[in-house]
Amino acid sequence: MKKVFIMMALLFGAISLSAGDVLALKVDTTKHEVTAKSIEAAFDKAGFIVQSNNDLSGVFKTKFKLEDFDAYHLLSVYDPMTVNALVKDSIDAALFEPFTIVLYQRKGNPFLHAALLRVEARSRLTKTDNSLEAAKSLNSKVETTLQKAMLDSEAYDVMMTLDVVKEGDIVTRMTKSIKDDDYEAFKDEFDIAFEERLDEIDFYMANYLDLVDDVGEEYLFFEVYALCKLSILAGMVQKMPEAGVLAPCAVMVYQKKGSDEFTVAYANVQNWIQTFGVEDKEGKEYLMNINKQIAKVITDSLAVEVEAE
Repeated sequence: MKKVFIMMALLFGAISLSAGDVLALKVDTTKHEVTAKSIEAAFDKAGFIVQSNNDLSGVFKTKFKLEDFDAYHLLSVYDPMTVNALVKDSIDAALFEPFTIVLYQRKGNPFLHAALLRVEARSRLTKTDNSLEAAKSLNSKVETTLQKAMLDSEAYDVMMTLDVVKEGDIVTRMTKSIKDDDYEAFKDEFDIAFEERLDEIDFYMANYLDLVDDVGEEYLFFEVYALCKLSILAGMVQKMPEAGVLAPCAVMVYQKKGSDEFTVAYANVQNWIQTFGVEDKEGKEYLMNINKQIAKVITDSLAVEVEAE
């Protein structure tokens, strides 16, 4: 485990030198009373749904001896007012629903930092039309809410640029033929198998979002599972705490009405390798092995059989 942690810290230390995809702010908490709770409350008041607000600093310390932070929060947030239009334009927009806000304070440092992935960057990755009114509205709403919540904050650059993969698709899709009147029994079995197999490869489900009421009436179900592997996250944030905006890894599970395609989709690791400019052979092999593990988890889970009643 220690070897994996050190390797990931080095791996994610060499991120493309450019800025603009991440909104990053910092505020002096000795002058302003700003906390993770007050920021959560601000987003809640603005009409967002805050699914979770988890402080991982204790886990980082106990599991990985990472003692850099007095606090390291991941807020999972989504806007029910815009998700429908974004997903209708590009179903892959759901890969960032909910999106993540990183809040952290380094040990002994009075500054609270906040960071989130800008809507324009999310749109570029998921091939969503950034000129959509929903995208413009979400961008304005998200950034205004964070800036107000951070009070008299100072913006700073985060040197990370996200690019779509140069080869292949950003999203891997796997399907199984399931009649739409049989989907409930199969999905129950799939969910059980999926969680069991995730546990076997040391992933856990950090969050779950049911979007069927938000994306329209054309779906039998539409859910997003947020997966996390703490060893990877700890390695990322040691070198660049703001890299947590890319966590967790989202997996979409959905089926349209009148369709026999039960679909599971996720952003493949090849995209992150190219995004971060990973050239280290051992690092690439490690990440590609994780990609294979996730693919196998999904393949095996899709292979479950439903017992006849």
